[in-house]
Amino acid sequence: ISQIIKSNFGCYDTLTKKIDIYPKPITLSTFQNVCSYDSLLIPYQVNVGTDTFKRIKIYWGNGDSSSSNSDSGRFSYLYPNAGTYFFTMVSENIHQCTDTLFQKIEIHPVPTSKIYTIDTAQCFNGNLFSLADSSQIIAGSYHRKWSYLSDTASQIQINYSVEGAYSVSLYTVSDSGCIDTAVQ
Repeated sequence: ISQIIKSNFGCYDTLTKKIDIYPKPITLSTFQNVCSYDSLLIPYQVNVGTDTFKRIKIYWGNGDSSSSNSDSGRFSYLYPNAGTYFFTMVSENIHQCTDTLFQKIEIHPVPTSKIYTIDTAQCFNGNLFSLADSSQIIAGSYHRKWSYLSDTASQIQINYSVEGAYSVSLYTVSDSGCIDTAVQ
């Protein structure tokens, strides 16, 4: 930048000052929503042109003001509960130029698989075990699958033809793909 000054007497003086305009970092990130038992993995990339990248910081937006620094190309965080969250990612170059990326994330609820049985021990002759799905989910829906005969009914009855101890599994999968299992 140059400035030319003329005095009242017709004298001129020139002031030249060099200025630097540094490139702004550009923060890019893609991720997938996760189930509440999975850590959220956020890969990122910062484009800084020919400049030197300094740091990136993320504010998790989970109500406790936690933040993380990373230079590994990714962040990982385990949200404590299902719900909608917002996080902020701030990248900075060595000249303190910053870029801010705001993101919304959905943490999906996980069903809690539970098997209800009326009687867990019966005599071999004439045994008939009644099992019921008493699973729960805080939001959304789920579907079930019993390990016995791949049945999907909410209640099943099982008769064993050989003495012994047996296990029955109930798999529940939410409408968001979150999975839980109960074994009895």
